[in-house]
Amino acid sequence: MGNTTFHFKQFSVRQERSAMKVGTDGVLLGAWAPCEGATRILDAGTGTGLIALMLAQRQPDASIVAIDIDEASWREAADNFSASPWSNRFSAHHCSLQQFASRSNDTFDLIVSNPPYFSRSLPAKNPKRTLSRHNDLLGASDLILAAKELMTQGGTLALILPVSEYASFFEIAELKGLYEHRKMVVYPVPGKPAHRIMSCWGLAPAAVCTNESLIIEEGGRHQYSAEYLALTRAFYLNIF
Repeated sequence: MGNTTFHFKQFSVRQERSAMKVGTDGVLLGAWAPCEGATRILDAGTGTGLIALMLAQRQPDASIVAIDIDEASWREAADNFSASPWSNRFSAHHCSLQQFASRSNDTFDLIVSNPPYFSRSLPAKNPKRTLSRHNDLLGASDLILAAKELMTQGGTLALILPVSEYASFFEIAELKGLYEHRKMVVYPVPGKPAHRIMSCWGLAPAAVCTNESLIIEEGGRHQYSAEYLALTRAFYLNIF
């Protein structure tokens, strides 16, 4: 998605400065994360602010805090928030999640993150993109411990991860006292292996973990499945 501005039905996202551009992962998490009833939401690693903006559209009663360690991303997200219909509901901060957790007295009903996840791959050519995609500065343990500190008792941490990183995160989360409540396995097309897993975590074990699956494209390029269309219809301009 090479456009400098990406237009959705109710807001637009400028993406000239942010290391990570608008992409399917962010759209999926923004559309899927359980925000019903949430009054305080934290977007950790907000990038352009896409996920935060989607959640503001979905949950009109929520105030949203967005943080990013990359200064250019933070500034661009803040500009996108200011230009949105919900500008008074956002607060943007330039800091790491660890820094934010250490100095914040707030707790959140929902924490969302499309986190840096590559731990063993070669760095990207763009150092800022490397920072946003690799977990050198925000490993699974750091994310889990910060989330536990910042969540309300009944709060939720919602993530999207590559399948290759999910098992490791699951093991660390359960060791540190976070429990999976809901999971969606995402397949790019029928017959291909899953490439992403979205998951929700809480402080107490769930009686049953809800398992779902989603296929993005069926029948060819840009031929989206009924499930994907239903999930994203409120956002994409060309889906009615």
